[in-house]
Amino acid sequence: MSELSLEIIEDPSQNDIQVLYDGLESHYRALGNVELRNEVNLAVFIRDESGKILGGIQGCTYWGWLHINGLWVSERLRGCGYGKRLMATAEREAVKRGCCKAIVDTHSFQARGFYEKLGYRVFGVLDDFPTSHQRYYLCKDEL
Repeated sequence: MSELSLEIIEDPSQNDIQVLYDGLESHYRALGNVELRNEVNLAVFIRDESGKILGGIQGCTYWGWLHINGLWVSERLRGCGYGKRLMATAEREAVKRGCCKAIVDTHSFQARGFYEKLGYRVFGVLDDFPTSHQRYYLCKDEL
């Protein structure tokens, strides 16, 4: 076998990333008892009259789950119910896509209480991520 190399890339191409996911999908098919991931992106944005984004949620759906990657609402809109509306909209869309559960993670300096008020429960904690803080993993068992 010819010599192989490891290459560190900070900004890999979408094609290179797709090779990884295609390899994972191939592995799932070989196992036979794991359905294909069939990941579909999901994003919902709050925009003002000029089209400027003032908040949004981004994630994806797969394996019957909504996976929330990020939620942000501008400072001036916080406390006005927009975060809750973004979550509800994303969850409704996930249900339309056949999802019945959801997962999200947040940090001790972020929004754990917000997610818990929406019916999410902590199922895991990673200490010192970042240092002196915790990363919480939450799920919602029924959308």
